[in-house]
Amino acid sequence: MAEEVSATAASKEEWLDVLSTGSLMKKVLQAGEGRETRPQKGDLVTISARTLLKGQEIENLPSYSFRVQENEACPAWDMLVAIMELKERALARAASRFDRRPGLAEDAELEYELELLASVPAVAQEDQDVDGLLALHDSKVERGAEWMRKESFDFALNCYRRGLEVVEHALERKIEDESQRAKLETRREKVIANIAVVQTKLGLFARNIELCTTALEEFPANVKLIYQLARAHLELNTPDAALAAIARVAPDHPSRGDFDALQKQAQAKARANAKTEKDLYKRMSAGLAVVKAAHAATDAD
Repeated sequence: MAEEVSATAASKEEWLDVLSTGSLMKKVLQAGEGRETRPQKGDLVTISARTLLKGQEIENLPSYSFRVQENEACPAWDMLVAIMELKERALARAASRFDRRPGLAEDAELEYELELLASVPAVAQEDQDVDGLLALHDSKVERGAEWMRKESFDFALNCYRRGLEVVEHALERKIEDESQRAKLETRREKVIANIAVVQTKLGLFARNIELCTTALEEFPANVKLIYQLARAHLELNTPDAALAAIARVAPDHPSRGDFDALQKQAQAKARANAKTEKDLYKRMSAGLAVVKAAHAATDAD
C-alpha cells in the first residue's frame, strides 16, 4: 500500500472491536463506495494485504483472491472483508489464532493493512456450466493445498470437501462430451485421495477406513487410498487388515518402498498382539487351574 501506518499508533476511539473481545480490531483509513458494496458469502474478492508482526513486515500481497466465508482465507481476513466496502482501506489487529500462519506464538498479535480491490458476486452452481464448475473445483483444491502447507488441516479438509461437492454436482448432469466427464472423474478420484490424506493428519482413522474402503471399490488401483487405508488400520490396531490392504500393491510398484516400511510396522504390531493374546490365555488358564484346585480341595474335605 502507498501509505504505511502503524496500527499501534492509532487512537483506540477509532477502532471497531469486531468480536467485542479485543482479539480482532479494525480501523477505516479510507472510506469505500458504500455499504451496499460489501461482499456477501461466496463472492470472489480480491484484496491487497500487508502483514506485520512486531512492526516488521512478514508478508506483502499486492493481489490475493478468495471466496468470502468459504474457508479460503485466514479467519481474520474472512471476517474483516465481510465488513469492508469496495475500495475501502483499513488497518486491523488480530490475535494469532485468527491468522493460521505456522510458527506464530499463541500470544502473538498481527497487524494488517488491507484494501478491498474488487468483488465479484457469487454464481450459483446451478447457473454454471461444466467448465465453470471445473474451475471452481480446481480453485478449492488449490486453496486446500495451500492450507496443507500451512498445516491448517481442518481448513484444508473443508476446501477439499467443497471441491468434491462441486465435482459431484457436475457429474450429476447429462454430459455428452466424454473427455469432459473423464476430467471430472479424474478430479473426483484425486480429491477423495486428498481428503484421505488430510483425515490421517487429523487422526480421523475410523472415518478414513470408511472413505477409503468405499472409494477403492471405484478406484481399486489408487495407491494413495490403499496407503491411507492401511495406515488407518494400523493406527486402530488392526494390523491384519492393514497387511491385507498392503498386499493389494504389486511388489514392483514404484511406491512399494513406502508400503514395505508400513508392512514392517504392521507385522511387528501383529506379532505383539499375538503375544499379548497368548500371555492373556496363559494367565486365564493358570487362574482356571487355581480355581479347579481349590474346588478339588473343598470336595476332598
